[in-house]
Amino acid sequence: MLAAAAGLALFVPLSWRFKLARGEGIDLSPSLHWPAPITVETVALDRGPVLITLEYEVEPADAAAFAEAMREVARIRRRNGALSWGLFNDTENPRKWLEFFIDESWVEHMRQHHRFTRADREIEAAARRFQVGGASPMVRHFLAPER
Repeated sequence: MLAAAAGLALFVPLSWRFKLARGEGIDLSPSLHWPAPITVETVALDRGPVLITLEYEVEPADAAAFAEAMREVARIRRRNGALSWGLFNDTENPRKWLEFFIDESWVEHMRQHHRFTRADREIEAAARRFQVGGASPMVRHFLAPER
């Protein structure tokens, strides 16, 4: 215990020299640009898990740059609560890409809509710039069967 106390007394003043990054210049305000999912029925908030897919169309010449840009998107999805994330290329049509992520419940997914920041939107836009024709990707929501 004395060694730990002595180490603490020695290293705390040394740590004052090093500061954590505060994220200056990063806009963390909510972007609120994701539209509400379309549903034919009211979905119970605790229903889940929820599978969300986004279909992209990307020129094969841009595939490597697109996949690299999507790595940052994956980081955002996981940070916002996704249980799983993946990106796949269609074997039949090399221009087609499918991003998926799984959220624990419907309410958790709806919360993600509010967690998405303006800085996140810029990262998403960097990946979406590879979308052919500048169109938005096709977004779909799938619910697991009720138990």
